[in-house]
Amino acid sequence: MKKAIIALCASLVAAAAIAAAVQCKGVTQKGARCKNTTNNASGYCYLHEGQSK
Repeated sequence: MKKAIIALCASLVAAAAIAAAVQCKGVTQKGARCKNTTNNASGYCYLHEGQSK
């Protein structure tokens, strides 16, 4: 029973992490919106972190 509860908790945590990911707000060199997803609070992926300023 404990193993089932632990497995359920682990899957819920993983689902919450996936749900928290959002599309990057960055703009590519061609002017299109970046298609990467990010968990950063800034809303920008690692490639576009500099655009947040």
